[in-house]
Amino acid sequence: MTKAYARPVTQQLSPLSQKILVRFTNGEKIKTIASELGTTRDVVDGQLRRIYQHFRVKGIALLVHAAIREGWIKCPAVAPKSNIHWRVMSAL
Repeated sequence: MTKAYARPVTQQLSPLSQKILVRFTNGEKIKTIASELGTTRDVVDGQLRRIYQHFRVKGIALLVHAAIREGWIKCPAVAPKSNIHWRVMSAL
């Protein structure tokens, strides 16, 4: 059975789309991305629309999930800010 998020192997992201995807999923604003890539906000916005269509998702959370799942971006290791959770769990 084919999953809803499956995409054809031949469909790839352009180099510009890949750069935008990485920056956008890292939390950069469209204006900042456009400025750093030397393009306009309209171009970045258009590329983002294509990226969302590519992954067949709506919303940044689903986009990040799909991009990690398909190997376009890596999931950073997140260290806990404190060991409060550990202390609570060990007290149980």
